[in-house]
Amino acid sequence: MTQPSFVIRLDIDTMVCAKSITDLLHLADKLNCRFSFFVNVGKSVSIPAAIQRRLTSKATNIVKETNPAKKLSIRQKIGMKGIIETIVFNKKLLPLCKNELLKAKSYGHEVGLHGGMNHGIWQSFAPSMTDDEISMLLTPAMHSFIETFGEDYGFTSPGFAINPHSYELLANNSCKYISDHVDSNGIITINPKVKLPNIPVTLAAKENVDFLESYIASNNTTPLDVIAKNSIGKSNFSVTYSHPCLINNIGNKIFCQFIKEMQQIANNKLLMELL
Repeated sequence: MTQPSFVIRLDIDTMVCAKSITDLLHLADKLNCRFSFFVNVGKSVSIPAAIQRRLTSKATNIVKETNPAKKLSIRQKIGMKGIIETIVFNKKLLPLCKNELLKAKSYGHEVGLHGGMNHGIWQSFAPSMTDDEISMLLTPAMHSFIETFGEDYGFTSPGFAINPHSYELLANNSCKYISDHVDSNGIITINPKVKLPNIPVTLAAKENVDFLESYIASNNTTPLDVIAKNSIGKSNFSVTYSHPCLINNIGNKIFCQFIKEMQQIANNKLLMELL
C-alpha cells in the first residue's frame, strides 16, 4: 500500500500570525516539515462589521450549537498586546510578512491566498454577498497576491464561509484549487461549474474549529498518535489546518508532538501536491 501523506495548512489571518512567519520557518527546519501557508493580504478585522455581527446575532436570536467545540480566547491566542495592536493599528497583513513568505516559497513551502481584503468581513458576510460585493472584496486581493507571488495558487475561505461567485473569479485568475470543506474521508471534489478541485481538511473539531486549538482548550487526553492515525482519510491523506499565532505560542508543544507522530506514519506534502 502506498505510504499516506500529510499536509499542514497554516492560515495567516492576524497581525500576530503575520509577524510569526520567521519563527515558523525556523520551526519548519527543526521539524523537517514543509507547510502550506495561506495569507490574507488585507486586514484581519473590520471593527464596524464585528459590532454589526454581534448586534445582529443578538437581535435575531441565532441558534447556537448546544455542545460547541471548545476554543481558546482571543487573548490566549494572540495576547493582550496583539489585541491592542489589532484594535489600534489593524494593519494590512501582506506587508508584515511579504518578505518572509517569499523566502518560504523559495525554501519549498507553499503560499496561497486566504480570502479577500478583509478577513473578518469575509468570514461574517461572504455567503450572503452579491456578486458585485464579493468581487470588490476578492479582486484586489487576487491582484495583490499574484503580483507578489505569481500565478498557479490555492485558495481558502476564512471560516469556511463560501461564496460561489468567488470561485468563478478565482478560476479566471489562475487559481488551481480551493480547500473549503471538511471531510474526514478526504474526498477531493470538483466544483461542477468552474472545475476547481476542492481539497478537504480531514482533521477539524466541531463547527470546523482548528482541531489543535480545541484539543488544547478542552484538555483532550486522546494520545496524539491516535489522532494522527485517525486523521488519514480513505483517500490516504491527512490535512490539518491551524494558525501561526497558535503554533508560535500556546500550541507549540502539541503541534510539534503532532508533527512527529504524523512523520512516523506518513510523508509530508504540500496541499497543491495532493492534486
